[in-house]
Amino acid sequence: MEDTSLLWLLLLTSQLSSTTNQASLTVSSSSSQMFQGQSVSLSCEEDDSSAGWTLRRNTSHETRTQCEDGWGKPVGSICYISYLVPSHSGVYWCESREGATSNSINITVTGGPVILQSPVLPVMEGEDLTLTCKTKTSSNPPADFYKDDSFIRTEPAGHMTIHHVSRSDEGLYRCNISRVGESPPSWVSVTDHHEVTVKAGEDVLLKCQAPRDAQIEMVDWSRPDLGDYIFRFIPQQPTTDNQHPSYRGRVELRDPEMKDGNVSVVLKNVRVNDTGTYQCRVVIKEGEDPKLYSTIQLTVSVSGPDTPSRRPGTSGDEGQLWRRLSSPLVACLLPKSEHTALTPADGQVPQEIVVRLGEKATLPCEAADSSISFVEWSRPDLMPDIVFLYSDGHLEKNKQNPSFKDRVELVDRNLKDGDVSLILKNVSSIDNGTYKCGVKPAGSRRRKRANIDSEPIRIIRLQVTGAHDVGTTDQDRLPQQTVELL
Repeated sequence: MEDTSLLWLLLLTSQLSSTTNQASLTVSSSSSQMFQGQSVSLSCEEDDSSAGWTLRRNTSHETRTQCEDGWGKPVGSICYISYLVPSHSGVYWCESREGATSNSINITVTGGPVILQSPVLPVMEGEDLTLTCKTKTSSNPPADFYKDDSFIRTEPAGHMTIHHVSRSDEGLYRCNISRVGESPPSWVSVTDHHEVTVKAGEDVLLKCQAPRDAQIEMVDWSRPDLGDYIFRFIPQQPTTDNQHPSYRGRVELRDPEMKDGNVSVVLKNVRVNDTGTYQCRVVIKEGEDPKLYSTIQLTVSVSGPDTPSRRPGTSGDEGQLWRRLSSPLVACLLPKSEHTALTPADGQVPQEIVVRLGEKATLPCEAADSSISFVEWSRPDLMPDIVFLYSDGHLEKNKQNPSFKDRVELVDRNLKDGDVSLILKNVSSIDNGTYKCGVKPAGSRRRKRANIDSEPIRIIRLQVTGAHDVGTTDQDRLPQQTVELL
């Protein structure tokens, strides 16, 4: 029981690291559990080699040690451990000189006779999850499977498959083989989306896998922020009714016959405005509701993250309109003409912000004109869609979506220098979504409706992660030693 509690805490620490998209940690093993005596290699795959990424780990007896500091041998960009022992069990991650961290991976090494082969990385929601109970000599004896210490079932071949996993399938799994022994527990994480980044003008494959032997009645691809579907396929009933106009003639099934349940689509000649969240739903039996099988976060880039982009039809100073920078508080630079002073550059790319459950999120937005009379933050997927509405110095709460009541406030109520950034308190999973910031200059007229009649000057895509991260502090954001959590 002591070993179980210790591993449980180690598993939790693996979810406490702040992440960056500049490096990712990969591991040669497909399983998070390994037998003593096996070997493994780990590598920091980096986008920016100048950041100086280093592989580190936390175990039950040491903290933040790096490869070759008493463990592992560097071989080029790889850290190789030739002979695993239980003391190698812990949380591994990549860290830059500036303190940014990659994804973290939990590795468990046992000297016992049984392991549970479970995924190293999170499983995508809608995919199948297979867990295998394995001994050193045989991989398929009958085994009992447990989740969160509750018995699930006995599998005669020693492997259990959970079809179309959801967040409810997250948990601590273990297995037991009669008269042989029990595996250590492993935490299985489920994530709700794939992330795909492409350049404007390219074609992109949006993957979706339905059950292989299914008789598919309908395939529906949609973008929740648009309302209309982007692609719909009904056998013998081709239709473009209600298809969003910007996707007509640009989306097709990768395999028109949908062999083995492959309902992936190809989106051709992508544009910056195609950036968004795509959902794939499938109807298997006639009369049933469509079931979600895949969610993909697509980002379409025009240029590098620090390269200024020009708005079509402008030149000179007006051409240097905006940048997509990694800093969360960067201003959105706008052209200063009479009619477009508060209008964004065409093709604005949403800024990604990731926060942990229970934390406070700052949604940055800054207008070029500091003379502002109206501020509106909205979420198009909600009804009502108003997150925050500020009019002539007053918050209009009667038009606000109830879920944001008493949880939002301006960073600067005086709107100094055009700063209309918003603070969202105590975030939860329902706060995931796309937020739009709009303003009106002082002296302008506004229709008698909630929404400001102009394009947003800032678009933020907020992602809330980590059900176990509630109550962590800034100091907790790096993987922590188990003792410090007790």
